[in-house]
This record gives sequence, structure tokens and C-alpha cells, in this order.
Amino acid sequence: MTEIIKVDPLKPDLNLLMKAEEVLRKGGVIAYPTDTVYGLGVNALNEEAARKVFSLKKRDESKPLLLVVSEEFNLKKIITEVSPQALKLIKTFWPGPLTIIFKANNKVSPLLTGGTGKIGVRVPDNLIALKLLSLCRFPITSTSANPSGMEEAKTAEEVKNYFSKKIDLIIDGGKCQKALPSTIVEIEKGEIKVLRKGMISEEIIASALTK
Repeated sequence: MTEIIKVDPLKPDLNLLMKAEEVLRKGGVIAYPTDTVYGLGVNALNEEAARKVFSLKKRDESKPLLLVVSEEFNLKKIITEVSPQALKLIKTFWPGPLTIIFKANNKVSPLLTGGTGKIGVRVPDNLIALKLLSLCRFPITSTSANPSGMEEAKTAEEVKNYFSKKIDLIIDGGKCQKALPSTIVEIEKGEIKVLRKGMISEEIIASALTK
């Protein structure tokens, strides 16, 4: 049975969110609100848990999973380096809907990278997600909470309709207000590539790098 906990998006109750942290720590699957859409979350350093996400979504394992981390999380726990350009983007757009692709270190399972050796990471601009991540000592997955090819879930009810009894817990934080996903960028040899267009335009990103 899927447990649903209702959390005030403006004043998240840490006692409630600790339930979600416990589920994640024990290898379970949750759904939670972000600043874009609801995400399916597991402890990203638990490969067995990550496989559950691929199975639930019927997602091809060649497609990487994106991760979210807290503002205070040390990125060097999961990636090899942060370039000066990436650092500038982090300072400008995090928390926010910008996912940056980094080279993963050996603590990140190849399953999460789709065999590419690279991983997408961001800090979400959603108070519930941020408070949850601050309780976790690990990154969590942030793939949209819907079966592959279906419309993204923007409410807890939509998540329930997709995954009722198949996931452990849903954090109901109200409706996600923004329709577009995060923008995904990669920096190679000082050049920035937009891999997925989203809420932050290529022009705004380019402008931030020239400041």
C-alpha cells in the first residue's frame, strides 16, 4: 500500500519528511514535488533501488537518470570535477531548473549514467524537495513520476493514478505550477551545449557565462 503524506509547501514538516528519508535510506521509492513536475526518488547510490525506477517507468536502461542534491551537498562525492563555467552556472541558477552534466566518479553506478560515464545533477527550487534533500546524506533520482511516454505528473493524485500500490510513499505538496522540465546543459572544452530545452533559455545561459 502506498502511503501518502500531505506536506505544506510553504512550511514543510520535517517530522513528515523524515518518513520519506527513512524510505529512501532503506531502498524504497518515493514520489515528491519539485519546481517542475513530480519526481520518482530513490537513493541514487543504491543500484538495486535505481533498478526499481527503471522497472516502474518501463524505461530503457540506456537512458540515464538525473539526480537532485541539496544546496550543501559536496558534488565531489559523485563527480570528478567542476569546471569554472559550471561553477558560474551553479552560482547563477541553483536552486533552479538547470541540470548540468558532469563526469561521474566511481561511486555512481553505470546504470545511472546509461553507460556514458556522465551524470546530470541539479538543486531543485522547491522547499519540500530542498528540506527532504537536506535530511538525506545522498543524492536522489529525479526522473519524472510517470511511465515512459506518458504525460508528466503535476499532482500527487496523478502520481497515484500511475503508480498506486507500486511505490512506497508519495509526498503531496500540492500542484506543481511550471509545465516545462529543467534545461539540460553540458560543458565540453569550454563550450556549452544545450541537450534539452527547458525553463531556462539558451540565451539566458549564454548571458550568465559572459558576466
